[in-house]
Amino acid sequence: MNSTAGAIRQSCSSIARSAGEPLYGTAPVAQSWILLEQPGPWGPDALFESNLDPRFSGELTKRTTRLGCKVMLIRRRSGRYKSSEATCFLAASGAAGVWMEEIRLGNPSELLDCELESVLHPEPPGIGTSADEAYLVCTHGRRDPCCAEYGRALLNSLTAVEAPIWESSHQGGHRFAANMACFPHGLFYGRVGREDGPAIIEAYRKREIYLPHLRGRSAYDPIVQSAEYFVRSETGITEIDALMVERVTQREGRASITFRHDLASHTVELELRIGDPRPESCNKPKLTKREVWVPV
Repeated sequence: MNSTAGAIRQSCSSIARSAGEPLYGTAPVAQSWILLEQPGPWGPDALFESNLDPRFSGELTKRTTRLGCKVMLIRRRSGRYKSSEATCFLAASGAAGVWMEEIRLGNPSELLDCELESVLHPEPPGIGTSADEAYLVCTHGRRDPCCAEYGRALLNSLTAVEAPIWESSHQGGHRFAANMACFPHGLFYGRVGREDGPAIIEAYRKREIYLPHLRGRSAYDPIVQSAEYFVRSETGITEIDALMVERVTQREGRASITFRHDLASHTVELELRIGDPRPESCNKPKLTKREVWVPV
């Protein structure tokens, strides 16, 4: 048996950790979100393999795809109070405006009666109650066992933390479990350990970034996510909105990204590298290579 075949039998997250695969530049890309409460089990495709009406799931997928909006299912932490209504968050995470509103649904299908186009607006539409924070921990074990193992361990470490913490469906990047997201800004973190979860929440409440486990901000593509990580690492700037993207140029595997901070500019020159082959998840053992942007 060759060593590659043996390596694949390891979990995807253990392979990524052992290889030192970087976290930066791996957050999902989206500037608008719908976070819909749906208790009970989720299959690999949570939206279509849960207790939701498949006709509703199909129509919601059609509308949100047209809008460029991502949908994640959420459920309350085990043992928490469950009401007869479903909570839904509409969130905008773009550079033009960041907001989140909470609405209550007697039935998930009521979501289709809402003006879903409002998630594209830079200002909150006022169709729900303003919400300042929501923390999502991926526990989607049917999608990848690493998410269940590491995600549930993270949730257990957050039991005493008073915050709106939810389990979520697939966030992307199973191999970076435990994965955690902060909304409304759409900040994604990976390999979040027991000590990191409370620190991430504390930083976010101060509207700061916890840099050690940052995957990226979903409003940016992987190149800008990577550049932001390096600027923050070099300057120590932690305020979420302190950096504004001023200019992005890209050509033949090279990129130059300039951020504005107060009256100063910070430019990062990046070069594309192809990483070593690794499985994207435990359920996708085929080896693929990841594109990684590194400083020149």
